[in-house]
Amino acid sequence: MEKLLQDLDKYLDWLETPNENFGGRPVCPFLAPDRKNGKLKIEIYNPNIKTIWEHILIFDREDYNTALFLHIDDSIKDISRAKWQKYLREGMKSIGLDHLKPICFSPWEDWTAGQIKTREMAPCFLTSIAGRRELGVAHKSIQKTNYFDKFTDKERKKMKVSANNA
Repeated sequence: MEKLLQDLDKYLDWLETPNENFGGRPVCPFLAPDRKNGKLKIEIYNPNIKTIWEHILIFDREDYNTALFLHIDDSIKDISRAKWQKYLREGMKSIGLDHLKPICFSPWEDWTAGQIKTREMAPCFLTSIAGRRELGVAHKSIQKTNYFDKFTDKERKKMKVSANNA
């Protein structure tokens, strides 16, 4: 478990490092403030101990901006990131948590942003939960920068950014 957390720290440090393919900004420009201010909850998710819904409901009552659940159960390899994310989104809506948004990161998925495989270094499958409104404001704020300049048209479409916003 300690190695997993060390590998996660390395990955999060990399996500916070300025990168030329992201306009000289970090791959994840909103991660550092949450980490520095103690607003990032990091928790191991093992479905044999606690359901994902229990984790999310607890997070919703706490004073964090973002939760990051580390999947240590390899059964997640049998489920696509998109399918798991949709399952969470629909489930959260059905229990009145549609003010939260899941974003999942799979090291096994062929995913690029800024023409870099940004998820392959993740130490395991990760589920991030954050406020939908806050994510929208953050996304809108980087659209006015050069963050997306080196993204391909396909990557811009995935990230819901038009070429004239980049």
